[in-house]
Amino acid sequence: MYDSEFHPLIYSSPSPSSCKKWIKFFIYLTVMLCMIAFTITDIIYGCSSTPCINQTIQSAPMSLGAWFQFSGMIGCIILVFAIAFGCCWAIPPSLHLILNIIPQILMFSWLLFGNVVYWKSYYGNNTCDNGIIAYLMVRFYAGFLVIIISVYHEIKSYD
Repeated sequence: MYDSEFHPLIYSSPSPSSCKKWIKFFIYLTVMLCMIAFTITDIIYGCSSTPCINQTIQSAPMSLGAWFQFSGMIGCIILVFAIAFGCCWAIPPSLHLILNIIPQILMFSWLLFGNVVYWKSYYGNNTCDNGIIAYLMVRFYAGFLVIIISVYHEIKSYD
């Protein structure tokens, strides 16, 4: 009896586990590219000499420039962890999950702080350039989305 499942010319579709690995890889790559873009832009805005970014507002203990610099540093830490532990398969999955989730939770709380304090203070105030306000809006909401997808991806990878 001939089994067509094992014939390479008849049955050549990829295995489901191979497709899942490629999907996980592209999710990981997309998240990494977004985080790299946000991190670089945060550092650039944090080091700029725009008066709007460098002035301290009443509702925050630091200027928007300091917030951008700290956000860029957290982004660099997350990228280092993601690259170092994303490529290392020798560590236990539970430790891998913890080392990748903790910096992302820190970034999520930092974005939440920035959203509440700076967005409320700068939006509609006309003290900053529209480009900075637009980036701030994209940074907050796209940053939330990227972190949620990344945490979900880490938790699903752990299963």
